[in-house]
Amino acid sequence: MMQTKGDRIERARATLVEMGVPVFHGAFSTFLAVLTLSLAVSYSMRTFFKQFASVCIFGGAHALMVLPVILSFIGPEPFGGRGGGEEGQELKEVQSSDGDAEAAGESEAGTD
Repeated sequence: MMQTKGDRIERARATLVEMGVPVFHGAFSTFLAVLTLSLAVSYSMRTFFKQFASVCIFGGAHALMVLPVILSFIGPEPFGGRGGGEEGQELKEVQSSDGDAEAAGESEAGTD
């Protein structure tokens, strides 16, 4: 959200498009993992299932619906000011060049 250009609504939409599917998959797979606890006879396991399922549902709902709406209204400005600017682009380039330098150093070390 901080490195995307545009106004708050465009940045919230772009962030949701980019991160929405992984967040949904994480919440859904976690819910499926604890779904077997709903069949347990033990009171403590059923209670644990109810709590964990509630966390998955409410956490996923907040991440996919509530937080993007709030950030579209009162979200922060992007790096470099209103339009993303050159400062935000410079920061992105520095981050990517640091990763390239580390990858190059690892490949040189592997050839010895």
